[in-house]
Amino acid sequence: MMSPLPSSVPILILEDNEIDREIALRSFKKADIRNPVHFAADGIEALEMLKSKTDPDTEALQQPCLIITDLNLPRMDGMSFIETLQSDDTLKQNITFILSTSERPVDIERGFALNISGYFLKDDISQIAEFLKTYLGLCKFPHAPAA
Repeated sequence: MMSPLPSSVPILILEDNEIDREIALRSFKKADIRNPVHFAADGIEALEMLKSKTDPDTEALQQPCLIITDLNLPRMDGMSFIETLQSDDTLKQNITFILSTSERPVDIERGFALNISGYFLKDDISQIAEFLKTYLGLCKFPHAPAA
């Protein structure tokens, strides 16, 4: 079974701040990340995108996808979103990172207890983008299961 091309793995970013969204897009462009990037303002919107419940004519995002979530979000915060992912046999296959301003040990420990792949601070998005480019280029991804 061949792995999907690294550039075909979608990236889902949970971020409610428009400026932070723009910084992420610019950093990804500078790092030459060509993956499709999708944004959700909170965990509820992200789950709808992953399960395709917002529009019956729209397919769910290809999975596995790479998910980057902030912690402080309206309606459903990042940790609650990750807990929901981990409780769903289909959704837990996604690769999840936390990107936050919080350096609180309790947040970092809770994230890793929920099986995140990494916890990053928002202080240098360009370095994170370079890391993600390398990760996407080296990682072998399974095909998404047929719907």
